[in-house]
Amino acid sequence: MNFVEKEKIKLDKGQFELNRRRLNWRLITKPKTLEFCRSFAVRANTQEYPYRLFCFEGSKDKNAETIQFGIGINFTGIEKKEGQHLEDGSIREKKTNILEKGSALVFSQGPAGEIMVLLYPYKSEVHERSEDYIILHRGLLPEELTDSLILKSLRKSLYYARISSLNGIAYGYTFTDRFSLLKMQYFDVRSQAKRREALFNLTSEWWKVIIAALLALAAALLAQNLAK
Repeated sequence: MNFVEKEKIKLDKGQFELNRRRLNWRLITKPKTLEFCRSFAVRANTQEYPYRLFCFEGSKDKNAETIQFGIGINFTGIEKKEGQHLEDGSIREKKTNILEKGSALVFSQGPAGEIMVLLYPYKSEVHERSEDYIILHRGLLPEELTDSLILKSLRKSLYYARISSLNGIAYGYTFTDRFSLLKMQYFDVRSQAKRREALFNLTSEWWKVIIAALLALAAALLAQNLAK
């Protein structure tokens, strides 16, 4: 029964920690993050930042909530024109404005009570980045989402919005812009997993070469001894 008792203790401690994380998020981290992001949006909008900023609760599912810091929809200046053939034989011109949208910073509460921070770029019918999103942080405890970390994430969201929008593309990327993007992509947990997998595959291939070489050496030594 010692094994059962030990497992029971571990599960009880895990349940306590899970409830603690969720309570911390609900009572402290979520309200603080909402207030911080909303204040940041108001200040930026007051300073006439060209894209409208806003912050709201996304998912309200219990223990699976999200906070979204959104960056407004923008007209790209491109207008699609299509001709519609009517029954009387005439043609009616249909105009559609091409919009870029979807740029956002999301704080997501995970099943185990940990927080993930994600960046989403602008997209439109005429342009989009190669990545769907970037994971800035994963596995954060609620108390680790500090004011400093929130502010850094907000700044990165404005930077990412700029480089993924047509206005930012037209302005061009500085060396600092390219370095910052590479840094975010490099530390994205998915990129880290790919690098570990590549390293493992490379190591496996090297082991195959080493083993093949050792077997060849052993065979040569064996043949030499038999020839004596």
